[in-house]
Amino acid sequence: MDSSNLAICMGPNMLSPETDNTIPLEVQKEMNDKVTVLVEFLINNCSEIFGKDIALPACASVESLEHTDSSTVV
Repeated sequence: MDSSNLAICMGPNMLSPETDNTIPLEVQKEMNDKVTVLVEFLINNCSEIFGKDIALPACASVESLEHTDSSTVV
């Protein structure tokens, strides 16, 4: 999944205000679009914004990450 798709899925859940039925749908969509652009920017520039150490899990190579499956532990 690229940063654009990830931002579309995660952004509104992270940064949207509480549900308010008084806000027109067009305004809600506009706010959602702005949040998506912001989250995509944060994803694409995570190491520059937060530093190399913070970005490790998102930017690490697949070989360096360990995966343990608890169902195989005896």
